[in-house]
Amino acid sequence: MKDTLNPDWEKEILIDYYFEETQKFRIEIYDKDDSSSKLKHHDFLGKCEGIIAELVSAMHGKKVLTLTDIKRKDIYAKGKKSTCTITAEKQAGSSNEIYHFQFCAKKLDDKESISNKSD
Repeated sequence: MKDTLNPDWEKEILIDYYFEETQKFRIEIYDKDDSSSKLKHHDFLGKCEGIIAELVSAMHGKKVLTLTDIKRKDIYAKGKKSTCTITAEKQAGSSNEIYHFQFCAKKLDDKESISNKSD
């Protein structure tokens, strides 16, 4: 979402979770600079990877992951640790085990030249 620090997803992503299988995930975070749908036109802010079972079974339903593969433009921000917090909440009243996940990223690199804030 452009120009917001609290974006809402454009669409819902549904994933079937199988308790007996290892299901990996990867989240990549970008600073969206224009209306292009091609990721190469946007600034990469980092990624995190894990296993869905770790999210579902995390203490208090919350897991903090450190973003990796970050290329900082500001030499003073190199020691800054960017994170993605994922919260898993079981949907009440459902006969199936349905979880909703929320994502929050912190300490992202500043990619804008004027405002020094990422979208």
